[in-house]
Amino acid sequence: MNPQCTHCDERIDPEEWHPVATRRDEEGTAEIYDFCCEDCRSAWLDGNGDD
Repeated sequence: MNPQCTHCDERIDPEEWHPVATRRDEEGTAEIYDFCCEDCRSAWLDGNGDD
């Protein structure tokens, strides 16, 4: 888990639920992106495509 939000760099509490997005890189490896809230996940997806 990344300890900071992918979109805004806010700290994420690892003990709390938080939204994520996934995508595969060119080699097919799954990448997981962590977010502090659903608004940040939505904003990131708007600029980076759906997961």
